Amino acid sequence: MQRLVIGELSAYQTEKPYLRKDGSWLWASLTTSLVRDAKGNPAYLISVIQDIGQRKEAELIAQGQQMALQRTLALLSTEPELDKFLGQVLATIVEQLQASVADIWLEDADHTTTTLHLSHWNLQLAPEPLVPFNPDPIPLSALTIMAREIEDHNQPFVYLDFLNHPDAEIFRGLSTVRDGVQTMLVVPLMFGKDFLGVFVICHMQSHSYSPEALRLVTALAQQVVLALQLTRLAQEAKQVAIVEEQNRLAREIHDTLAQTFTGITLQLNNAQYYANLDAAIAWDIIEQVKTLARAGLGESRRLVWSLHPDAEEYRDLAGSLQRSLIQLTLHTSVEIDVAIVGTPVLVPPDIGMNLLRIGQEATTNTLRHAQAQTLQIELTFGVDAIALCIRDNGIGFHLPSAHDRGGFGLLGMQQRCDRLGGKFTLHSQPGQGTCILIQIPLTCSLL
Repeated sequence: MQRLVIGELSAYQTEKPYLRKDGSWLWASLTTSLVRDAKGNPAYLISVIQDIGQRKEAELIAQGQQMALQRTLALLSTEPELDKFLGQVLATIVEQLQASVADIWLEDADHTTTTLHLSHWNLQLAPEPLVPFNPDPIPLSALTIMAREIEDHNQPFVYLDFLNHPDAEIFRGLSTVRDGVQTMLVVPLMFGKDFLGVFVICHMQSHSYSPEALRLVTALAQQVVLALQLTRLAQEAKQVAIVEEQNRLAREIHDTLAQTFTGITLQLNNAQYYANLDAAIAWDIIEQVKTLARAGLGESRRLVWSLHPDAEEYRDLAGSLQRSLIQLTLHTSVEIDVAIVGTPVLVPPDIGMNLLRIGQEATTNTLRHAQAQTLQIELTFGVDAIALCIRDNGIGFHLPSAHDRGGFGLLGMQQRCDRLGGKFTLHSQPGQGTCILIQIPLTCSLL
């Protein structure tokens, strides 16, 4: 009052609940203004009291709906199981709209029908004849026609008198309630132009839906669409991961066991050659074959028990590469030269394992196909990168075209390099040998 008198306020306004004489409460808006006389002195007050009960009720409902929407949104980001999230959404719809039952129908894999996926009942508001049943799938054409109509009008479709609606027979099986539905609200689940399914919300009595209620179910429908798409993407990613793991396992088998058997075959051929010339050399070769066989057995066990390398197994790349390549080429006619440039350092296991496999694969290809006399392997340790160069003076070959990525060995080497974020370079011409260069940044890590 003092602020009105001294002119700080032109009017005073407040909203609060007032207690009536009958004990009930009334939400009211009170606005008070000061009227002055001709000399500017305070003369009297004018107060206007307005009943704002309906507005406050709508605000409280909207606030409750907003909180419910926030709860489902939080659940969307934390609940990994799709059906648990969908069940919570249906429960929220039943609670906020005081519905008798809420269903979600989803498009089937055949893209021609939709099937009841989940249903939530409010048993207090849905007396008999509410009974669970398994309705037949609904033709997708009927729902998509309705969905297009909904999309054109940009709002859900409401059957105010469902039982007597001329089009209701088409959608008679949409609800888990066989009889007695008076009002039905159908909300489409659309991803762009793609139809995914519908919400079906039923009331056993005549019911009207406020704009706030329609906005709520529309927002919940958008959350469900997001959940469905995230689930689909997760399934696709899982399938991609399975294929990638299969490819990785194939590369592991090719780059380990296949190379070991190739080395054994080459060494046994040598042993057979020297058997009648120099028995001591032949037995020495046989000992090397036994070593290769034990190595192959170790690799097979590693593949069975763990498809991932031990942390320390491949860190000494310089040492493991030298030992492996010398063993592969022992007693062959190929003159091998392994050079280490720079100061060798321990590398991440993923880099060490993949570069070792690339070196083994390139060496095996040279021994089997190149008809080379010399093989040079150079491993260079730089400040922030590591390079592996394999060069032979064999018969060479025509480089594969963009549509023909070459044999599995070349493809596997390139895939290993790509996974390390490196650069793969291949040079070869008929009669001029082959050179493979792999450059890997030391800061990378296998994804």
